[in-house]
Amino acid sequence: MNTSGDSVILKTAAADSNDQSAGSVFRHPEVIAALAVALLMIALVPYALSFDVYERIYTDGAHKAPLAEDPQFAARVCLITLGLALPFVSLSCFVASVGRRPDGRRKILMAAIVLYTFVLGWCCYPYWVNGVHRATRDFVVCSGLDPKPLLPAIWFGDWWWTPAALLPLVGFIGMIVLSVATCRTAAKHREIGPWLHVMIAWFFLMFLTAAFTPNYMTWILD
Repeated sequence: MNTSGDSVILKTAAADSNDQSAGSVFRHPEVIAALAVALLMIALVPYALSFDVYERIYTDGAHKAPLAEDPQFAARVCLITLGLALPFVSLSCFVASVGRRPDGRRKILMAAIVLYTFVLGWCCYPYWVNGVHRATRDFVVCSGLDPKPLLPAIWFGDWWWTPAALLPLVGFIGMIVLSVATCRTAAKHREIGPWLHVMIAWFFLMFLTAAFTPNYMTWILD
């Protein structure tokens, strides 16, 4: 009898079984790192929402206002830079995770995190940090807040504007695809564990984020 071979097979099967458990999805360093990035970005949302439109934009216009003289310019720069950079950390975690041949749940979770961090950092942060959400709330016409002379368009131009204009559509399609994948995977494993709870929280956050970005498309396409 080849007991050593049988032992290796049994150990491999046991490892695969453990890797398929609901909790094991969160034991991988790539998942932990991506979740940490998402949680950090979510924690900064209240601060991003606290910004108002720079007053000189109302008087001089978005194209002529001296943005560097804004007392909050440094804070706006820091927060928008974080919003643009952090999603690439979650994307690199996703790429590293794919290299390890993750199971379906980990793929879905990582894709959801990447999608959310890009929507949050590339769309919502510039919208909030430039104060557009407050201007919309105060019934200020969005056309007076053209995004192209504001942060971060003044740095990257269409390299930011094009993804920022397309991401809401990508996010909508991604939600449909990931919702179907989540339902199919949950039915396949027949368990309600931490993974499913996180995915439900993700869907809620996507809808909540959309609610806090009224007239975003009107602004970005201005």
